[in-house]
Amino acid sequence: MQKDPFEIRREENQIRMTLPNSGEIPHVGGIDIYGEEIQLNGEIGGDHIIWLDFNSKKRFDLERRIDDAKRRDQKVADNLMQYLRRGGMSLSDASGHGIAAAKLTSRYHDAFLTSVSDFLYYEGRITIPLFENLNMRFCSSVDLENTITVLYGEIINDGTFRYISAGHPTPVIFSSEYNRIMDIHPERSKTSQPIGWVPSEDHLDRDIQFGPVPEKRKIFGLKKRYQVNELKLLNKGDLIVLYTDGLSELRLKDTDPDSESPNVYYFPSGLQDRLIASKLLSARETFFAIKKDIFDLCTQTDDIAYIIIKRE
Repeated sequence: MQKDPFEIRREENQIRMTLPNSGEIPHVGGIDIYGEEIQLNGEIGGDHIIWLDFNSKKRFDLERRIDDAKRRDQKVADNLMQYLRRGGMSLSDASGHGIAAAKLTSRYHDAFLTSVSDFLYYEGRITIPLFENLNMRFCSSVDLENTITVLYGEIINDGTFRYISAGHPTPVIFSSEYNRIMDIHPERSKTSQPIGWVPSEDHLDRDIQFGPVPEKRKIFGLKKRYQVNELKLLNKGDLIVLYTDGLSELRLKDTDPDSESPNVYYFPSGLQDRLIASKLLSARETFFAIKKDIFDLCTQTDDIAYIIIKRE
């Protein structure tokens, strides 16, 4: 039975009023960052960016947290001080798009930020168990059709980018010197299943008999633990692109809808051409140059979100 159109519009308006705020883009010395979401249905969608600018007092009061940690545990304080020269970002893609995806995204947003606050307090850093716990929580509360791919990364002012991937597309790294997208070794792009898909093989609660967990475990088994990957922006002008599959699966206009030839896709060759042409532009200008390609050259069929991280 189809919903009444009025009820759908009312639900959309309610969700629109409670859409999670991405926050402010981190300020990291020597690094230029910019990113946005381009939802298929306007404001409401399943792709989402969460910025962690640790030094702005918009998300967290880092100075106060460091002072507090010095009284409790110097190791925690030392870990927190590392965030004085780095910024964080979460890029997520909830299954589907529209109202259902937006609801799932909103749940992830609040759960993630609450977990970050706790981990900064107790450990002084954001670590793999945070994402294992999020995975277990969503695994026990969402069905098989509702999962979220997540890439969480931290950029340091020396150009080092460390990230964890939960079923998310591998980042693109572009070399200004060689004018091309570089290959990333599999050891630097390890991933595991999306958040909410199956329990981890070493999680303490993996055998719980609650909600959809037993069914997921029976059908799909258990997943490997998430791992930390590391990339490096070596030279001025080098950049990393983080993106959802809405960008990587973007098809060029007027191409055969049944063809799977690489020539019908914007990614990666069209993206590489745009990055070459935008070498001298800022991260923000590069973002909008790609966005213009999306609207001028391609047919959008999914939510899209992407982030440009450029070494200055």
